[in-house]
Amino acid sequence: MQTVEKISDEIGRKRLAALIGVGRSAVTNAIKDGVFPASWFVVVSRECEAAKIDCPLSAFNFKEAAE
Repeated sequence: MQTVEKISDEIGRKRLAALIGVGRSAVTNAIKDGVFPASWFVVVSRECEAAKIDCPLSAFNFKEAAE
């Protein structure tokens, strides 16, 4: 399974930051936290698909539904 760090490195941290419209420190913080913000899903998943790498939902901080 791909980790946030591996995904970021394969896409490119600088490229990812530019595509999302954030600073590189935001990508570094996501790596440190171990999850991408849920709002980054569309961009990250699109880039993962283009690079043919796995993009698990667990790599994002989606809120889970209450039971």
